[in-house]
Amino acid sequence: MIWNSLLLIFPILILVAALRCYKKDGRWMNAFYRRMSFHDVARRLYVQLVMLLLIVFQFIQVQTHISAIDTFMPLVITALLIRFSIAELVFYVLKKRKVMVAVCSLVLAALFTPHCFSMAVALGILLVASVFYPSREVRSMVESPDDIFSLTSIPGQLVANYY
Repeated sequence: MIWNSLLLIFPILILVAALRCYKKDGRWMNAFYRRMSFHDVARRLYVQLVMLLLIVFQFIQVQTHISAIDTFMPLVITALLIRFSIAELVFYVLKKRKVMVAVCSLVLAALFTPHCFSMAVALGILLVASVFYPSREVRSMVESPDDIFSLTSIPGQLVANYY
């Protein structure tokens, strides 16, 4: 019973985290935006924490269901995304508007399809994680000295370009 409750908590946790933190201009989120934009180590830690969340979810999924076939594809995807360069590329692809809409539709359809729940939650976690990953615009602005000054001096500039 506890394992099944934990399985229901994961989609709710994803939704609540996305709604509470998306485009917020608070002190903690600004610190998060700055660290994710300027520090490679923070981005690597973020990717590893997302992969840890996926692995914990897959572990709970395997513990609750006798058939491990349902969790095979999400585990393969998680294993591939542990490599930072592949995960960063996937996050940048998921940030594109058309891809994001298509994946959101796929996740909503898969949540209510038998044997696709674990894949839907894994894609949902990756989708939310990609939303909070810095955009390519911010990454290119960080590399040029003139744009760094505009990002750090104007308070809303980083948040505006982050998404």
